Amino acid sequence: TVNAMKLKYLCATALTIMGASSANAALALHYKLEDAGGSILSNANSGSASHSWGSGSGGALVTGAHGGAGDFTSASWWSSASTGVNLNSFSLSLHVRTSATTQWKDFISLGTDNKVVFVLELASAITGGHSVSLYNIGNVGGVTNAPLYTGVASGPINDGAWHHLGIVSDGATIQLFADGVQRGSTAYTGSGNIDAFQFASRFGEGSRKIVTDLDDVALYDTALSASQMSWLASNEAVVDPVPEPGTTALLGLGGLALILRRRK
Repeated sequence: TVNAMKLKYLCATALTIMGASSANAALALHYKLEDAGGSILSNANSGSASHSWGSGSGGALVTGAHGGAGDFTSASWWSSASTGVNLNSFSLSLHVRTSATTQWKDFISLGTDNKVVFVLELASAITGGHSVSLYNIGNVGGVTNAPLYTGVASGPINDGAWHHLGIVSDGATIQLFADGVQRGSTAYTGSGNIDAFQFASRFGEGSRKIVTDLDDVALYDTALSASQMSWLASNEAVVDPVPEPGTTALLGLGGLALILRRRK
């Protein structure tokens, strides 16, 4: 019957979409930064990657984008352990809140062989505040200290509100996301595992420290799609894999399929 044919088509479509969505990235590291036990980073990590904190001090819990967050007013933490995540296929997601006004201060740094590769930093002044930029300090993969982005669409990054930032590398390009939207992209073919990262500063450079709150710092082992980054901009990184917006429409398909089945 027509309804039976519709049901088969809907089910096949749903399975195709679900199959595509289920092959998404694995969450390698996730710092929720809301441990009620004391230290902002103790027992805050989940994910498959090994890690250890090379140094760290200070920090406090504040209200975050989702639950608690880490206040890095007087804190800086860095790790020197291998994550097993390769620089040619990864995604980084985090939420930041700052009112800092001094340029070239770093929200987060990623590195390989304990060298800085990428930093997300407070950058040039724009109307109402300052922008955010992604830099390749290590000159890996053909990107030479090139800023990829010069503003947040919804306003400056340092307006005291929560903003989402993200980096996506797929082995051919590196992209910067802010507030769920891709803001810049350039060719990038770097490799090597991410084996160092630092919150609210840059390795070995105290002058790069920023006064900021951070929340839900998440590292994935493959390139997320633009729609997945958009989802992370409004959600806590606790779902693995990250759903594609529109996946929830499968519920609607399922409901429609049930209706058609009953009518049959």
